[in-house]
Amino acid sequence: MKKITAIGHALCDILCHIDDQFLQDNNLAKNAMMLTDGDYIDQYLSQLSVNNIQAGGSAANTIAGVAMLGGDTSFFGLIGDDDFGRQFSQSLLKLHVKFDDKNACQHHQKTGRCLILVSHDGARTMLTDLSVSHDISAQNLKNISLNNDDIIYLEGYLFDTEHNKEAFIHIAQQAKQSNAQIALTLSDGFCVDRHRDDFMSFIKNYVDILFANDNEIMSLWQDNHLDDALNKQADICALNFITCGEKGAYVVFNHMVRHVAAIKVDKVVDTTGAGDLFAAGVLYGITQFDNTQSYQQQETIDDYLNYCHLGCKMASITIADYGARPIIDKNVLL
Repeated sequence: MKKITAIGHALCDILCHIDDQFLQDNNLAKNAMMLTDGDYIDQYLSQLSVNNIQAGGSAANTIAGVAMLGGDTSFFGLIGDDDFGRQFSQSLLKLHVKFDDKNACQHHQKTGRCLILVSHDGARTMLTDLSVSHDISAQNLKNISLNNDDIIYLEGYLFDTEHNKEAFIHIAQQAKQSNAQIALTLSDGFCVDRHRDDFMSFIKNYVDILFANDNEIMSLWQDNHLDDALNKQADICALNFITCGEKGAYVVFNHMVRHVAAIKVDKVVDTTGAGDLFAAGVLYGITQFDNTQSYQQQETIDDYLNYCHLGCKMASITIADYGARPIIDKNVLL
């Protein structure tokens, strides 16, 4: 079985139910992710009732999902020496995700938080205080061990500073030397807008597996036509998984484009983490393939369609409940 190591923000999610009037009153863009600081989050929390607090972070949610399915997983992210950091650490260790909390803990620093405002229609608006989670550098990653055909899963959110980009390039170069594979999620359309050229260069040079939604991939290519963007993406990355919400997802593999239908749910409760758990289903599928052979040479488009279908199942379970880490019964899913 291939091992997946995820690198990303270590955050604790604070979920609150709101109505659209709250967003309007506070000039917040619905369904967007905005960076802020702890004081603003505390100010908003003073006006709200907290429904749930759970460990989060995009890549951490994905690796938690893979672990729930039985995958071999580890995570790297920075936490503070505080209650949120301890809660984050315990959430992964309970799932048997390998997490070196001693080396990850940065004393006298605060763990990052994400305030998730869930609207009545299930849309989520995220206000994120990254704190120490954003300080990952190449030096932090020097002790990550890589083996032949492992997968390193990188979170696009963690691409906003020069030292973060240097860390990405460092681990990607190490992966190439070890014959490991790099998977990247673009994470957010605004993030793509800010770093389009750097993302494009990184994908061309290092990425083996790309995850994105339709808006992100169209933003990457500055193309309003999804079909055209998918065809362009096929020229720079052999394997791509593109989600389209209730319209399902696409697999783009060696210039073949195939669609997979979404799994319908009775009621969308909260879309937080749907893309993260979609990626978990796909990555778990890939890890089950014989790890002594190159996936690009041996697996077929039909294999990837099956993995994509599992990803859609994972996403459907996620949006039918609150939060990004639903209870997963792998005996039902697999």
